Amino acid sequence: MAINIPQVVFDKYFEFCNYLLESDNFSEVCTIYYPPIKETCSNCVNLAGTTSNNYSHGGPAPFSFNNNCELCGGAGFREKEVTDTIRLRTYWSRKDWRKFGTIAIPEAACMVIGKVEDLPKLLQAKDIVLASDETTLQARYRLAGQPFFNGFGPNTYFIAYLQK
Repeated sequence: MAINIPQVVFDKYFEFCNYLLESDNFSEVCTIYYPPIKETCSNCVNLAGTTSNNYSHGGPAPFSFNNNCELCGGAGFREKEVTDTIRLRTYWSRKDWRKFGTIAIPEAACMVIGKVEDLPKLLQAKDIVLASDETTLQARYRLAGQPFFNGFGPNTYFIAYLQK
């Protein structure tokens, strides 16, 4: 026998879950750190992707031929940190974590819940800084396993465990 659940029940569920993820009282804006990108040094003369270790006139930090560039150390490029933000609900206490059978993640420091539209950002992230982590002064976390979908109906939300 099939049970027909009125659409209004699902609408209220999604409205409530979205409120939890959009409210400053229940979620937080976290910073995602992607792998750095290489940027050509604006202070050196670059030839075919390598540096000649010569000062590029008009560069921000002049140096002599015998010294390395102060900006890139003579490498010809600098790594630029790329960041983004996502909103997550964070659970620090293991008793609040969602249990899935016998799955245990002992190395995890916290559990987070977010919207599936932000999942690609989390999967590409090198590190994430959680805004509520005041005890470790902005420690960086990484995924402690594969995130999984959570919620009713279509894949709208995910749960992930993070480790230091």
